[in-house]
Amino acid sequence: MYIAFSRDQPKKHYVQDLIREHGNEVFRLLHNEGGTVIVCGSSGRMPQAVREALVEVLEHGGAEGRGMEREEAERYLAGMEREGRFQQETW
Repeated sequence: MYIAFSRDQPKKHYVQDLIREHGNEVFRLLHNEGGTVIVCGSSGRMPQAVREALVEVLEHGGAEGRGMEREEAERYLAGMEREGRFQQETW
């Protein structure tokens, strides 16, 4: 489990930062293992920033370098949404 704190410390650390920092693991879990992402929180900029970070991770392809073209990464994430593997509960 990785925790991002954006309010309780001088240097802000956001969820999208953690996704990028652990991109290899995120790619493996989403692409190879069929993992699920559930985004909860503010409906401001955070949901789009998290989505963008996930697309970037899918583009780079993890340690194996099996990345996707941008459009393919966006389609993959849209497919995850249709399957219920990517959900956003924001307010």
